[in-house]
Amino acid sequence: MYAFGENLFQLGWVLHPIYSATGDYPPVMKEWMAKKCKEEGYSRSRLPSFTKEEIQMVKGEVRFRATSDTAT
Repeated sequence: MYAFGENLFQLGWVLHPIYSATGDYPPVMKEWMAKKCKEEGYSRSRLPSFTKEEIQMVKGEVRFRATSDTAT
């Protein structure tokens, strides 16, 4: 499960805003960050929010994507 969560955060952080219908971070990532920030005493999540303009700018905007999932 750790590997799944790690991939979700590393890939979802970048790819979800581009490929998702919402143009935002993955919901599970937003929920986890909000929970951790609350536990650490922050009044709100430290994960930055996209503006409507930023969502429109990044959604679907990909020219090339390459990933490597090899491990040593």
